[in-house]
Amino acid sequence: MQHNYTHRSRFFFNRNFTVKSFLNSYSLVLIFLLLVDGFESYSQVCAGSPQTLIPPAGTFLEWRDEAGNLLTETVNGVAVPASNPTVYPMVNPTTYTAKTISGANLIANGNFETVLTDAQAQALTPDYIYKVMGTPGVGVDGQFSIGFNPQTFYDGSFPGYPGYWFNSLTDHTTGSGKMFFANGNNIANKVVYRTTVSVTNGSEYVFSGWFANIHKDLLNPYQMQFFINGIAVGSDFVGENNSNWQQFYQTWTATSTGVITIEIKNKNIINVGNDFAIDDLVFSKVVSTTQTIPVKAGVIVTMAPQETCADADLQLVTSVAGGSGSYTHTWSGPNVGILTSGSVAAPKILAGKTPGTYAFTYTVKDNAVGGCSGFVNSSVNIKSCVKKDICKGQSIQLTSPGGKVLEWKDGTGTVITETINGVVVNALSPIVTPTSTTTYKVKTTNIATSNLIPNPDFEGIANPQTISGYNYRVLPTEISRGSGDFTITTDAALFYPPNGAYPAGWYKALKDHTTGAGKMFVADGASDGRIIYSTTVNVSKNTEYVFSGWFANIHGKLLSPFKMQFEVNGVNIGTPFQGSSTEGWYQFYTTWNSGSVAGPITIKITNENLTGIDGNDFAIDDLVFAPIVEDEVIVVVNEKPVVALADIDVCYGSTKQIVPTITKGTGTVNKYTWVDSHAILVASGVTVSKPDIRTTATIPTVGTHPLSLQVEDDKGCKSSVVGMNVNILALPVVTLPSRTICQGDSRTLTPTVSPAAGATTYLWSDGSTGATLTPADDANYSVVNSYRL
Repeated sequence: MQHNYTHRSRFFFNRNFTVKSFLNSYSLVLIFLLLVDGFESYSQVCAGSPQTLIPPAGTFLEWRDEAGNLLTETVNGVAVPASNPTVYPMVNPTTYTAKTISGANLIANGNFETVLTDAQAQALTPDYIYKVMGTPGVGVDGQFSIGFNPQTFYDGSFPGYPGYWFNSLTDHTTGSGKMFFANGNNIANKVVYRTTVSVTNGSEYVFSGWFANIHKDLLNPYQMQFFINGIAVGSDFVGENNSNWQQFYQTWTATSTGVITIEIKNKNIINVGNDFAIDDLVFSKVVSTTQTIPVKAGVIVTMAPQETCADADLQLVTSVAGGSGSYTHTWSGPNVGILTSGSVAAPKILAGKTPGTYAFTYTVKDNAVGGCSGFVNSSVNIKSCVKKDICKGQSIQLTSPGGKVLEWKDGTGTVITETINGVVVNALSPIVTPTSTTTYKVKTTNIATSNLIPNPDFEGIANPQTISGYNYRVLPTEISRGSGDFTITTDAALFYPPNGAYPAGWYKALKDHTTGAGKMFVADGASDGRIIYSTTVNVSKNTEYVFSGWFANIHGKLLSPFKMQFEVNGVNIGTPFQGSSTEGWYQFYTTWNSGSVAGPITIKITNENLTGIDGNDFAIDDLVFAPIVEDEVIVVVNEKPVVALADIDVCYGSTKQIVPTITKGTGTVNKYTWVDSHAILVASGVTVSKPDIRTTATIPTVGTHPLSLQVEDDKGCKSSVVGMNVNILALPVVTLPSRTICQGDSRTLTPTVSPAAGATTYLWSDGSTGATLTPADDANYSVVNSYRL
């Protein structure tokens, strides 16, 4: 009979998480005693108001909303299904779906408590070899047993691990019962556990189990893959580098009725550390039950997270919808004191606040009778926002407000780079020439105070074996060394001192990256994918971190260099970091955002170059995993002032003021620099906005006199140098000859003007203004001549 199936997969990792467990022995007893009954009766709620969901009777699995999203909570930094989630229904009605286990566990003896004969035990896994507890013999890959403590699995004769090859561990069921444990096989695709169960077409089932890493070194843990009828179900389930029980959990739906085969395989075939324990396997039918919450129209309040600079006011942007339109506004929270008001729709945050993130709760109540309330939790990020003023056309070198620079981004969000020795790297102090005001963002980290990695420079590690799946060798006492071995030393060349097998220079002489006199991690690259380095650090939610380290190729032939892969909680971050076939230290650098993850995470490094031949050997130093701070430097581009001057004419001995015309410019002009080579100004060469031309007897001679002016504003921006000419004109001299005429005669008087002028005016003593005069009678006449300027 052919069977087809569909499935959904989820993995939840947990440390000592038994309170929420639905698969321990006590809950299994309840499965047989309890039937699924009705839900709690939910009263009508206001849209957007909190409502706590109560699961139906039975062994709880999960809640999902109308969109099918799993409702979770965080326990020990890990997201797990929430049994009593708080929801905020918005539409009437809103339906949620709960899943529970309603039937017996279909896996017989899933907690391994039933006493089995040797043949029955061996039947659990034909690919592994059953070893009776307490029987003598050294450890063999692919052996398993059922007992109370994996530490007693072997008799202590295994070289280097007397009496404690495996860690002590109590079973997950009760803490005093039995479990399945195994020495992981080093052959691919070997079945760890196999059983058969009967399923019904269209029914959904839960498939779960608890697993623990049991090898003494707690490195290179198991990597489980689950199969139904030979088809892989879900992705690999990777253990952590600790001895806690961890839960695999997923649901699966049958599309036909019949018997299925369930299998588990350990895909980690590296034989140093891939050892494990199993307990409380469950395969049970799932019941889905819906619960509807009646919802009445409420007040919908929104306020997106906002940000501002410390030197600027910020008007908060909020939105209120629904209700009668008459509201009471309330702002609350520990940071409400920085708001201008706690009872308006959109208060301000005034400039001058200390940089940081400020959280608020904004609540709006509908004032109508029986009106609902709505609220939103949001925050404001106040940044230091360093400002730098430059003039248009100028360049500026960006410097960090604080901390070690990781990268700069320009106004378009593009990382600013530079080329050093032919290699493109992130620019740490770039020189930029923006044409308009631009905000540059800089990511920094203070490694000295915030590096989360213990002993990142390998100077103070008490037990180096705890950080690596490689084999630690003590220099110089342990002479036997080879692929997959490492040490902590001051010089890479010391790992293989010259002898008959290894000539001088087998490893390059290399000093540590930190100081040149300290220690570093040095390894003979393995030909398998075991963990080079592993550590655990604690992280905060929604925080960006930098993951960095310095690596060097150390093999004497400088061939086939390392290829490092970095991961967080079993997920690769960044692309593999390929070493160079040259000497020297090279830096790996990537970023990682924690998102919803909080608490402890596991960081690992593996070498993906598995050739093991002349070259995949390496040194490591100065590892960094530290939170990143993002700040801004705002470069304000100011327009330069523009000055204009016009040539002027002035009569010798008269006074005239020069008035420049100034346009454009961002700032206020406060400095005028005149260049007055002929000393014609009253205050030559000083800061005078509207200088006068000299009017004393010492005035310069008649002629053309050049001047130039440059102005500067309060932003430090200077105009171009602009010139002009001052034409000093000589005063006219008038000669009028005396004339005697007889009565009745007439004579025209024509004055002589010197120097000659193009445009002149005349004023005779009788008040006439012509260029000549014909007297009417005896009289004395005079004329005043002037240039028309």
